[in-house]
Amino acid sequence: MAALAITLHRPTRPSVEHLKPVAKRPSVEISTEGVMKTKRFKPSSSANVLLFKISEAAELLRVEVSTLYQWVHERRIPVVKLGRSVRFRRSVILKLISDCERPAIADPEPEDS
Repeated sequence: MAALAITLHRPTRPSVEHLKPVAKRPSVEISTEGVMKTKRFKPSSSANVLLFKISEAAELLRVEVSTLYQWVHERRIPVVKLGRSVRFRRSVILKLISDCERPAIADPEPEDS
């Protein structure tokens, strides 16, 4: 019975001697004079946001992300599905907050002595 010999060859790296260094592109200055600048989206300012990511909604509601995922699974809160991601409408978050609000108990009338 003949022994089977296996030889492993290490792949050789291609030679880099033929590559030339790439010349840097000249820098170009662009004038922004007369161009209207747009404000960058800030997740903390929720006034104009229509849809919240799950992390933003959890931060706004002051609950854990896992709690929000559980509510979605139990269908306690409506969601918008975009592909595999879950989004929450601003109006739904605000309604959830207002629905959980409980009125304060009125102070009892002071007794006359």
